[in-house]
Parts: sequence; C-alpha cells; structure tokens
Amino acid sequence: METNICAPVLSPIKTIKTSFCNPSFRGRSRRSEFWWFSLFVIVLSYLNETFFISPKWSALSIFGIVIGLVLVYFELVVSFRRFHDIKLSGWWLIFYAIINMISLHFRQLEFGPILKWISSISNFVIFIAFMFDGKNVRNKYGISPKYSISIEDVEIDNNVLSAITNDKISNNPNNKNI
Repeated sequence: METNICAPVLSPIKTIKTSFCNPSFRGRSRRSEFWWFSLFVIVLSYLNETFFISPKWSALSIFGIVIGLVLVYFELVVSFRRFHDIKLSGWWLIFYAIINMISLHFRQLEFGPILKWISSISNFVIFIAFMFDGKNVRNKYGISPKYSISIEDVEIDNNVLSAITNDKISNNPNNKNI
C-alpha cells in the first residue's frame, strides 16, 4: 500500500517569499501558492491604485505603474506554473488574455454582448482550472511541489527517528552485527 505524504500547507508569508524568489516560468505551483499570492496581488494592487496612481503624472504615479507592472509579471509567472501543475501549457493564458482584450475593445459594438459572454465563460474556465489539484506524478514541467518534501519542511522528533532506524536495523536479515 502506497502512502502519499504531502508537504505542509504553505503559509501566506512563505507563499509570497516563494513566489517572488522564483521568477521563472519553469516548474509547478501549488494551489495554495497560487491562491495566497493572488490574494496578496489583489490587495497590493488596490493599495497601489489608491495611494500611487493618479491622473496627474508625478514621481509617485510612475512608482505606482512600476509596482503594477512588477505585480502583473509575478502573477503571470505563478499562473503559468499553476497551469504546469495541472499538466497544461502556460501559453493558454495568452489565449485567455486575447479573448478578454477583444471583449474590452469591441464592447460598444452590436456583437459586444456576445464577446462579453465569451469572455465570462473563459474567465470561469480559467477559475475552475486553477482549482484542480496537481497530480502526484512527475510531468514534463517537473515534480509536484505538493508531494515532494524537503527535509527542511518536516520536523522529525529525534526519538521517533532513532526508533525507526533501530527498527529497520534490527529487522534487516542481512545485518550480522546484532
């Protein structure tokens, strides 16, 4: 019987650190990493827009625009890796972005409502896709971050560890030292 051991759930702070320290589009991203980071981006974007973005050009507005671009980049990176975790190419996000841009651009035309519905459906599909759990298998994007545990993530009681190793040594039929 095979037992899957999951890595501990990422805390919001660890998620933000992980997301900003890994600016690569390669690899996979857990659901918790994606959702915590998305919440962080939404809150920070709101604060950025409230305090830094203004209709008048100023140093603060330029600073706000730079913050916004950095947040968009890292959200895109985490979204790509989230798609990788469910065995999809991150390039599907480009298709999603094109649909939404077309919908926004042509919203005033007579077929605008149809495009809005198509955009809404694509938003819903992306939302549902981000909710799927990654599988406990290596795919072409790497190993699962949820099911691969590093020794730093697990706290092991020394008494339990010594009991396990002593039990394995004493039960080993090839061990002639006992």
